[in-house]
Amino acid sequence: MVQVGIMEISKTPSIINDIDEVAVIVNKKTKQTKGYYIPAVYEETIKKAIEEIEYQNFKKRNQSLIDKNIEEDSTLLDGLDEEY
Repeated sequence: MVQVGIMEISKTPSIINDIDEVAVIVNKKTKQTKGYYIPAVYEETIKKAIEEIEYQNFKKRNQSLIDKNIEEDSTLLDGLDEEY
């Protein structure tokens, strides 16, 4: 797997055009992996995984709403049966 530094990408963004395999994006100062670059040719292969990651992130961001016990407000239904 190819390693690409964050500074390399910022100095030469066109480097992304030259990568034709999966690459690890690394902060070379801290040796910390920041992400992965996967070429678009693999889109069909990884599409389901990306959708699952997005769904899990959505759930994490909205966990407080999921946990809330929201009671239905019956006043919203008032007047629906009345004729105008």
